[in-house]
Amino acid sequence: METKNEQQANEIPSKTPNFLYTLFLFIRSDIKTIIIPQLLFALSSCVTSGFTTSASLPTSWHHIPFLFLKVLAWLCTLMLVENITNQRLPGSILEDSLNKPWRPLPSGRITPEAAQHNLLLLVPAAVILGIVVGAYKETTGLIVFIWMYDDLDGANQGIWLRNALQACGIMGFSAGVTAITAGSPAYGITNGATLWMCLNGLVVFTTVHAQDLPDIVGDAARGRRTIPLLYGDGVARFSLAVGVLVWSIASPAFWKLSPVMFLPTVALGATMALMTLLRRTEKSDKVVWKLWCLWIGTMYLLPLAG
Repeated sequence: METKNEQQANEIPSKTPNFLYTLFLFIRSDIKTIIIPQLLFALSSCVTSGFTTSASLPTSWHHIPFLFLKVLAWLCTLMLVENITNQRLPGSILEDSLNKPWRPLPSGRITPEAAQHNLLLLVPAAVILGIVVGAYKETTGLIVFIWMYDDLDGANQGIWLRNALQACGIMGFSAGVTAITAGSPAYGITNGATLWMCLNGLVVFTTVHAQDLPDIVGDAARGRRTIPLLYGDGVARFSLAVGVLVWSIASPAFWKLSPVMFLPTVALGATMALMTLLRRTEKSDKVVWKLWCLWIGTMYLLPLAG
């Protein structure tokens, strides 16, 4: 007959996959929006020595897999911090029950109290990991933006503050993967890495409302003020179409690429613009958001063509 301690020990293996799957569900939506694009950003940083040289193949490849494992571990840890911080809030649970009912909190896989307990462990773990991988400044800066966006309710204080915090957050991720792959940049207005990250921040600031078009129902239920809800569907679509077309040209121009290298971003941008303006359905808007993620990832690879 098993003792109580033996029974608890036998339960651990069965609980572990379930716990890991719960963590995966927290970050599932951001695999396409953050993790994959930032891995592409890391590739560009690695090959261009932190955006300070022209693209060239590394003389030694043996350290590259380990480098990318560090980037992936850092990204997933910070994404868990960001997503658990956001998704544990009452307004987020209400919104997710309408838009993403499979997430851990609305589906009942975990309670808000348990999520907060996990955060108390994750935040110091993220800071320690940032120190270990050489991205301490970037990690602490990113945690500040997460705190402002979620706990200080910056996401609901106005459209432009929300977009600015999202842009700063993505710039923080880019700064972190740059620090891990090529050392912390010498931040300044004359530094190529800084300018590239700032340009990408402007791209996000002016086009990230692509995510709001398919989420109108949940945003309205939460009372969140988004561009489609505040300015109307037409303004949101027109501004998105113009934004992606402008940046599809400006980003490759920043790297002084040949005209043929403009084609990937321009083709994706034109597709997004046409779908946004001509196919005004929730299903189409979800496709546009996925295309936006692909478009951003393509942008991050532009330095390789320089």
